[in-house]
Amino acid sequence: MTAEYLKKIKSEIEALESNTSWTKYTFEEVEKLNEKVQHIERLLEKNNLLLSQLIQIMNKE
Repeated sequence: MTAEYLKKIKSEIEALESNTSWTKYTFEEVEKLNEKVQHIERLLEKNNLLLSQLIQIMNKE
């Protein structure tokens, strides 16, 4: 992952955090938020896999 990509994800998280209130959301807004959350979940899964692989490599050395 590049630094630019991580900055993009950080800005998306900050946007989500700034929008969390007792506001009523439309269905379309909820769908967009859900897509972003799913995207973040996929990134975290990839990150966990990469970290696991790195740990395995480090343990072999």
